[in-house]
Amino acid sequence: MRGRAPVDKQKNFERLLKVDLGWVDGPARGLLCLRGSDARRRGLVERSAQIIATCLALGAYAIAMIAGLAAQNPVLLVMRRGLIVLVFAYAVGLAIGMILEHIVREQVARYRQANAAPDLEAIERASQGEVIEAA
Repeated sequence: MRGRAPVDKQKNFERLLKVDLGWVDGPARGLLCLRGSDARRRGLVERSAQIIATCLALGAYAIAMIAGLAAQNPVLLVMRRGLIVLVFAYAVGLAIGMILEHIVREQVARYRQANAAPDLEAIERASQGEVIEAA
């Protein structure tokens, strides 16, 4: 049985610092992809509106099906109403997801602006005794 490679905590921390609204280089590329126009490469944050819409639509469809069958309505009528509910719930979920996605983006941008990452090169030069002027 092979042993695991030693974990470089500094490298993992630096990788976390590179995350830009769900985008990252490295091993996590399968879940959080690089920027690109290809729909297959969109990251989790970019798909959150569709995920929310799908979950809301499937939940509404299940509720419509259960309620319709519990009321002993004809199966075709229940399925037709369930399909209509599915479409409308998806549209509502997509709108909610897009609003939430916009809010998350704004908050992350505000946080980044308020908590800018330090210039590591300037810190290293200062530790070597070089005088650094404020920008």
